[in-house]
Amino acid sequence: MKRTPIRRKTPLKGGGRLRQRRRARGRPSTRTPEARRSEGHLAWIRKQPCCLRGLWPRGDENLGVHKCKGDVIAAHIRIETRGGTGLKPNDGYTLPMCQAAHADEHRGPRTFAKRWGFDPKARAISYADSSPFRHELGNL
Repeated sequence: MKRTPIRRKTPLKGGGRLRQRRRARGRPSTRTPEARRSEGHLAWIRKQPCCLRGLWPRGDENLGVHKCKGDVIAAHIRIETRGGTGLKPNDGYTLPMCQAAHADEHRGPRTFAKRWGFDPKARAISYADSSPFRHELGNL
């Protein structure tokens, strides 16, 4: 038995064809520039002590001083940088954190900064300024 094709009663918007999006002439591209990578700086960051070592959380004095757990890793800061969901920022925006601190930071970066009482971006820039691989990081 031969079947007839199903036909639509209402036409598709746009004539049923995929429309290609064209960029308007003269408008700048919204693509962000390539992030700078420096394996030397990341290795140097991993050799530093955890940035929360010896700090007390604000408002939770019952918890006591931060106790580091796990190896120190280079944690990329995404607050007020070119990083975001799925985008890793410049390697200059890294802090040395133990694995426990890094897990805490991933739960909420703004809450993390408020809880520990410091600006992560400013602290990451101070680490980048004192890095022996500063020339590889470019302008932050």
